[in-house]
Amino acid sequence: DQAKQAGLIASGAQSGPWRDRLVIAALRGAPSMTPDTAVAASDPSPAGDIDGPAVLTRLGLRGAPMLGAIDGDGVVFLLTSGAASAGLLHMTDVRADPRLTVIGPVPDQVQPPLVFAAAATTLSSRPNPARFVAFLATSEATAILAANGLETQT
Repeated sequence: DQAKQAGLIASGAQSGPWRDRLVIAALRGAPSMTPDTAVAASDPSPAGDIDGPAVLTRLGLRGAPMLGAIDGDGVVFLLTSGAASAGLLHMTDVRADPRLTVIGPVPDQVQPPLVFAAAATTLSSRPNPARFVAFLATSEATAILAANGLETQT
C-alpha cells in the first residue's frame, strides 16, 4: 500500500493476495502424534515469522518435547533425520518436499497465515513484468499456486 501511494506500483499490475497457512507436518507414513511426540519448531527470532514455542503453547502442545530450529529448513531437517516426529511448517514447505505430509492446520486465530501479493513496479527494467503479474491472476496460475500450498485469499 505504501509503495502504491508513493507511485512505485505500475497501474493495474497487481495480483493476489495469497495465503501460506501454518500446519503441523510429519513424514509420510509416520506414526500418529502422541503426548510424547518430539515437535520441531522455529525458535523466536527478529528475522523469523514464527515463534514456535508460543504457537505450540497456544495449540496446547507445550507438554511435548520441543526441538528448536533456525527456520523452516531446520524443521524439515529435524523431521527427515528422525530427530522430531512432527513440526510446524508453512504449507508451501510441506508441498515442496514429497517426504512430508500435513497432520493438521494451525487455526488462523493461533497463527495467521503469511499473506503474499505480486506487483510490477514502475522501476522494473525487465520486459513486460505486468504481463507476468497478470498471468498470476489466471485460473492456470491459481491452480499451480494452490497445488504448491498457496491459497487464494478472498
